[in-house]
Amino acid sequence: MWYLTFKINLYLSGAGIVLGKHSGRNAVNTRLRELGYELDSDKLNAVFERFKQVAERKKGGIEDEDLEALVSDQGSQAGMWEVSGLQVTTGMSGIPTATVQMTGPDGIERFTATTGTGPVDAVYKAIDSIVGLEVDLTDYALNSVTDGIQALATTRVVLKNKSSSDANIAEVNVQTGDEFIRQFSGTGSDTDIVVSSARAYTQALNKMIAWTLRRQAESVKEESTSINPIGDAIQVNEGHVQRVA
Repeated sequence: MWYLTFKINLYLSGAGIVLGKHSGRNAVNTRLRELGYELDSDKLNAVFERFKQVAERKKGGIEDEDLEALVSDQGSQAGMWEVSGLQVTTGMSGIPTATVQMTGPDGIERFTATTGTGPVDAVYKAIDSIVGLEVDLTDYALNSVTDGIQALATTRVVLKNKSSSDANIAEVNVQTGDEFIRQFSGTGSDTDIVVSSARAYTQALNKMIAWTLRRQAESVKEESTSINPIGDAIQVNEGHVQRVA
């Protein structure tokens, strides 16, 4: 009897309802709340938009683990750059090539095509070229959220800035007193591992830019001097792309 009661309660809670491409915003929000996520309107809209994109490609419905990965996928602090288009060509014969389109903080879309040692490497080089930053990729990890060929892949990357004049300034851990060079992590999720890798990389870049901008603001306030916060980054002047020397 207790098992039957548990099954009934589980179904009534919403856990027995499979979310899919026909699920609405309210259904997704209800399930997120049951999982312990209270999202504001903007973040819920962003998660729901990603939910629809993934649900269109993933058969069998979206599992709880997938939904939680999509929430983590919206953790970018700055939101300055966004991958709005991506296409790769790769194989045993031929050079891996990526064409990447990105929307900048000014709302203008830029795109470029770059080659690499593999599709992910080509995508990262294209993103670097558009954003205008030089970084070191210090860690890259790819995991499957669920089982099966259509599983949602989650990528985690860690970057270190090489462009900025602040790049090699050591900070001090307030607890241990040890010095360290600040690094920035990002996560991304998608059924396509190249897309998830691009989203993770962009999120880490946005965190890096946000941090360097805050550092610049603090420096200006304390010293009344201005520094270039993002090194050789692209700036926009009257709709044209210019590269800062």
